Amino acid sequence: MFFKLKRFIDAVGYPYKGAATTLNGDLVRILEAEIVKDVVIENRTPGKVIFIENSQPIVVCGQGLLKIQKLMDDKENKSLIPLSKFRSRFG
Repeated sequence: MFFKLKRFIDAVGYPYKGAATTLNGDLVRILEAEIVKDVVIENRTPGKVIFIENSQPIVVCGQGLLKIQKLMDDKENKSLIPLSKFRSRFG
């Protein structure tokens, strides 16, 4: 599944607006992401930020992990990386 998410993010990137999702209830755009090696997670809840690596959030998917490299606020078009708080959830 995370391969499909990565492919979708790439497909709707520049010149388009990017992949839309929510972050803590606010609309955001993911412009770039990278597949990260999966780890064993006891309570696998998709959308949960599990790690921060080089100020970039690593998000749990149904299967696998994605590192969000470019994340923009949809209204103000400004970068949201680094995240303002670790306990964040993507929709």
